[in-house]
Amino acid sequence: MSLDLEAFGTAVGKTIRTSLEPLEISLAVLEKKVEGMQGKLDKCAQFAGAFEPAQDYAKGALVKHADGLYIAMKAIRSGGNLRDGSGWHKLI
Repeated sequence: MSLDLEAFGTAVGKTIRTSLEPLEISLAVLEKKVEGMQGKLDKCAQFAGAFEPAQDYAKGALVKHADGLYIAMKAIRSGGNLRDGSGWHKLI
């Protein structure tokens, strides 16, 4: 018995392509949803890097400090710190 490698390869390729089509569609739908979510997130929170006390921060600014992540719950004027009640909330 002889195996036609070209026909076998064509059949395997077609089976794989047919199997992957639903995943491609699902991935496209998920990518579109993530893009929409990212747009909403960008409107309410922006990563501002490491905390710098001499910098002003807009409401929603995310800053890194001492292995933690903080979000500005209101506009923060320069000269502040990250203690409770200062307008910052520690996320992690």
